[in-house]
Amino acid sequence: MEKQNIVLTYKDGAVYGRDGEAYTGELTPFIKEIVEKLKSISETGDKWSVFIQMAQIIGLSINSNRILSDKSKSTKSLRGEEPPITQGRDIYMALYSSAGGATANHIPIGYDLESVLVHEIAHVLMNRIGAGIEGYFVDPQNGRKSSNDEYGAVYFENLFRMEKGLTMREYYSYDAMSRKGFNNVSLNELERISPNWKLNFRNRILTDTLYNAYTGITSRFASYFFP
Repeated sequence: MEKQNIVLTYKDGAVYGRDGEAYTGELTPFIKEIVEKLKSISETGDKWSVFIQMAQIIGLSINSNRILSDKSKSTKSLRGEEPPITQGRDIYMALYSSAGGATANHIPIGYDLESVLVHEIAHVLMNRIGAGIEGYFVDPQNGRKSSNDEYGAVYFENLFRMEKGLTMREYYSYDAMSRKGFNNVSLNELERISPNWKLNFRNRILTDTLYNAYTGITSRFASYFFP
């Protein structure tokens, strides 16, 4: 397939072009696998079906340059493959990556693409709803700054990991040389960093007029993730 930047919107297991018509072209391997995993996440249970529905309401886009986006018009660059900053609140991710966090015992968590997707979609949701966490932390391995939004993304990621029976992510990053995890991103640490984050997220998603037509989904989302 000729290399090109294809941006598609995901909805109900299918992808659509910019014109809103069902996309009939050849999917890149990246987009094809992402679509398959989004379906799989949605089928994990009603909670995660609602999670994907919220992403669809916001307008989750996938493109062949490995970006998830919510179509917003601000500049934001988050973790991934050291990409250039582009327009739109874009979430960069690699399809397969050795990057990942560690358990409370500093043991690396295994790579799970569905968990990675939940984490990155959580970034999209936080960005779109305006429920980010102020500040940043510095990775001692490389000195790179990361947004405190990672605490919120790991919150969703760990809920999903728990339901799949996977190891919880307690540290944001992992250093194979020292065999240690860095930057505690556990629930206790999230509540210390931003004690009102969950309440703020819940209130925003229930009161934002953009979602008036979707009160059934937003109320279920709030009850599932912020009871």
